[in-house]
Amino acid sequence: MWIQYSKYLRKAVADGIPTTEVTTMLSSALTKEMIGDFKVAANHGCGPAQILMAFFYWSGLGPIRADKSESLKWIMLAEKSGYMPARYALVNMIPKYSNNDVAKAREWVEAWRPSD
Repeated sequence: MWIQYSKYLRKAVADGIPTTEVTTMLSSALTKEMIGDFKVAANHGCGPAQILMAFFYWSGLGPIRADKSESLKWIMLAEKSGYMPARYALVNMIPKYSNNDVAKAREWVEAWRPSD
C-alpha cells in the first residue's frame, strides 16, 4: 500500500501540485500509518527500516518533526545492524555533528534493544 502512496506523491510533485496540498498529503493518516509500519520494523532491528527512520527525522516527513540528532541515532543503529549503506552515509554525516552529539547517539545505540 505505501508503495502506491509513494508513487502517487511523486506524481503529485512532478505534476506541480501546490506545496500546501503535498504537505496535507504527507500529514495524512496514510502517511502516519506508513511511518508507523517502518518504525515497527526498525524497532525489530531491520537496517533498511532504521535508515528510513533516519531519513524521516532528517527531513521532518509528515508528522515527524525534523530532528537531526534523532536522525543520527537511527542511522548509527542501522550501521550497527549491519546495513552497509548506513556505514557510507555515516562517513558524510558524522563531521556535521559535535563530539557531544555523536557520543549521545552512540550511548543510545549501545543501550538500544529490539522491541515492539
